[in-house]
Amino acid sequence: MDSRAAAKQKAREAREKGRRRLASGDGAGAVPLLEEAFAHARGTGEKPLELEVLLDLGKAYGAASQHERAIVCLREAWDLAEATNDDASRIEVLLARARVRSSSGDAEGALADYEDARGRARARGDDALAARALEGAREATRIGRPAKRVPAAPETQEGEGEVSRLRRERAFLLRLQEVSRALNAPQEPRQVLDRVVDAAVALTGAERGFLILTAEAKGAAPPDALALAADAERGIPEGLVVACARNLDREHVGKAAFKVSRGVVARALSEKRAVIVKDATEELSEHSSVAEQGLRSLVGVPISCEGRTLGVLYLDNRFGAGTFGEQDVPLLEAFAAQAGVALENARLRTEERAQKDELARARARVEELNEHLKANLVGARTELASVRALADGKGLDDVIGRSPAMREVFRLLERIRESDAPVLVTGESGTGKEVIARSVHRKSKRSGGPFVTENCAAIPSTLFESVLFGHVKGAFTGAHENAPGLFRLADGGTIFLDEVGELPREAQAKLLRAIETGEVRPVGGPAPIKVDVRLIAATNRDLRLMVKEQTFREDLFYRLNVLRVTLPPLRRRREDIPLLLEKFLDREAREARRPSPKLGADAMKLLYDYPWPGNVRELENEIRRLVAVGPAIVTPLDLSASIRDRPRWPVLDGNEASGEIAPGGDGAPGASGPRTLAQAERDAIAQAMTAAQGNKARAAEILAIPRTSLYHRMRRLGMTAGPPEPEEAGAEDVEDEAS
Repeated sequence: MDSRAAAKQKAREAREKGRRRLASGDGAGAVPLLEEAFAHARGTGEKPLELEVLLDLGKAYGAASQHERAIVCLREAWDLAEATNDDASRIEVLLARARVRSSSGDAEGALADYEDARGRARARGDDALAARALEGAREATRIGRPAKRVPAAPETQEGEGEVSRLRRERAFLLRLQEVSRALNAPQEPRQVLDRVVDAAVALTGAERGFLILTAEAKGAAPPDALALAADAERGIPEGLVVACARNLDREHVGKAAFKVSRGVVARALSEKRAVIVKDATEELSEHSSVAEQGLRSLVGVPISCEGRTLGVLYLDNRFGAGTFGEQDVPLLEAFAAQAGVALENARLRTEERAQKDELARARARVEELNEHLKANLVGARTELASVRALADGKGLDDVIGRSPAMREVFRLLERIRESDAPVLVTGESGTGKEVIARSVHRKSKRSGGPFVTENCAAIPSTLFESVLFGHVKGAFTGAHENAPGLFRLADGGTIFLDEVGELPREAQAKLLRAIETGEVRPVGGPAPIKVDVRLIAATNRDLRLMVKEQTFREDLFYRLNVLRVTLPPLRRRREDIPLLLEKFLDREAREARRPSPKLGADAMKLLYDYPWPGNVRELENEIRRLVAVGPAIVTPLDLSASIRDRPRWPVLDGNEASGEIAPGGDGAPGASGPRTLAQAERDAIAQAMTAAQGNKARAAEILAIPRTSLYHRMRRLGMTAGPPEPEEAGAEDVEDEAS
C-alpha cells in the first residue's frame, strides 16, 4: 500500500472514532481524534476528504464550546466547498456555523446562516435540508433573547452588552449587504416584494412581514393586491394596498389587509419614522383588533425613495414581547432605504415593460396600417392605370373604348371584380358579352381557375341537365361513360352561360336549385356533389318582360340579376369605332401575316356613319373581310354593299323624346323649326326602307328595332306596304304592348 492510500485509511479510521465521540456528546474527546484525521487527510491531497473532516472538526469545536476555533475551522471548510463547487457541503457548513453562533449567543448571525442555508436548500429542491434550516431558525429565534443571568459586575455587564450589540450589528450589516445585492438584481416585481419581506423577517426575528404600498408606488404591486380601507380619523389615506404578506416559513398570509395594526401604519406614514410597539397588549390594549389577533411586538418602518414615501414595512411577532427595540431602528431604516430603491427599480422596470408592450402594440398597429395603406396604394395605382387606360381608349383586357357609356361599364367592372356574386350581362347580339365575362373572370380572385362557357340556346332541352350537371354511366341510352358536366369542370372558377333567356322552364328550375344550394346532381347519380363556381349569365332578351309573360322564372331572374352589366350597342358609342377599327386591322393583319390596310377618308366616314345593327361582331367581320381582300388603301368600293350603298339617315335614339331628329338625316330641323315626333319617325322609316330597298326585315335591322315593332309603327303611321310575311303574321308586337 502506498503512502497516500495509507494516509487515507488512517484518516478514515480516526474520523470514524471522532464522529462516534461527537455523537455521544463528547465534543472535547472528539477534537484530538478529528485533528489527527485532518492531518492524515491533508496528506492524501483529496479535497473532498479534507472538507468532510474539517466539517466534523468544526462541529466538535462547537460542541466543546471552542467557538472561535469552530468558526475558523468552518471558514476553511467553506473555502474548500467553494473550491470544489459542492453546494450540499456549503449548506452543511452554514448549518454547522449557525449552530455554533447560536450556542455562542450570536442569534442574529445564526439566523442569517440558517436563512442562507434554507434558501440554498430550497433552490436545490432538498426539502430535508430546508426543514433542518427552518427548525434551526425557529430555535435561534426562541433563544435569541437570552435568559436572565446572575447579575455580574456593572463593568462586566456593560462590556458584554457592547460586544453583543456589535456582533448583532455586524451580522445585520453583512446580511443587509447580501440582501441589497439580491434586491437590486434584475427580477420580476413580485419576486422583489417577496424578497424584501423575507429578508426583513429573517433579519429581525419577526414572525410575519407585510409590505404596504401607497398609490405612488402601486406600479410595483401585483394586480391582485388587497386594498387597505381608508380611515381619515386614523390618518390612513386612500389608495393603500397590501402588496405582499409573508411569514417565517415564506408562505403567503391570507386576508392580510385585516391582520395589520392600521394605527401603526398610519403613524409610520404621518410621522415618517419607525414606530415600535414592544408589547401591544399594554400599549395598544384599547384596540380590540390587537387582542383578537394576539399581537405582541410590532414595528412599522416608512419606505421612501428620492423624497417620495412609497409605503410601510410592517413586522410583527405574536409570541414574544420586545422582539423589536430602539437599537433596531437605525438598522431597520437602513434596510428600508435599500428596500425603497429596490421597489423603485421594480416600478421602473414594470413601467418600462408596459412601455415596451405599448410600443410593440403601436408598432403592430403601424405595420397593420402600413399594410392597409400599401393595399390602398396598390388599389389606387390599379385604379389610376385603369383611368389612364380608359383615357387612352384601351379599356380592360380585350374590351376597348373611350365613350362615356363604355367608361361607365369599365368602372362597374372594377367594382365587381373582387365579388363572388352572380353577374348578368345584357345587351344586343354582337356587343361583346362573352368578352366582358372573360374580363370579369381574369380580374377576379378566381382567375387561376377554369373559365367554362356554354350557349344555352344550343343545348337540346333533353340534354340540358346532362350537359350542365353531368351523368353517370348507364343513366340513359348512349351514356357509355361518366361525364362530369360543365359545373364540375368549372369548380374553383367561373361558368359563363350565354343566351340564358333561351332556357326552357323545366331547365330554369334545375339551374335555380344549383345556384341556391351550390350542389349539382349528375343524371343517374346517387347524391348531390358540392361545387364552387361563380356564375356569369348573358342574354340579349328582356328578362323582366319575360318574367311578366311567365316565360322566365322570377326567382331565377333575381338570382342572376345580382350584379348587372349592360353593354351599349355600337351605334351609341360611335367614338369607339376608330379604336375598334385600329385594333381589328392590326390583329387580323398580324394573324394573316399581311400588311395592315389603310382606311381612306371616304371609307372611314361610311364606317363611322353606319349604324352597325350587328354591333362589334359585324364590324369585326367587315375588317376580317377587308384584310382578306387585301387592298393597300380601303376605298368605299372595297366595303360591303350594305355599308357602301346605304344613304345617310337619322338615328332613332334618345333625341326622339324631345321631338328632334339626330343630326345627319334629311329631316333635320331647318328654318321651319322643330318637327313632330311622328314626322321624324315617318321620315326615319321611309329612309330605312329606301336603304333596304323595300326589305322590311333589313329596314328593321337598320332602325335597330324588332320587325313586329316596325310593322306596328308603319300601320300606325299609315305607311303599310302590303301584308306581313307569313312567318311574321302571328308575332306579338312586344314593344308596343309593353308601352
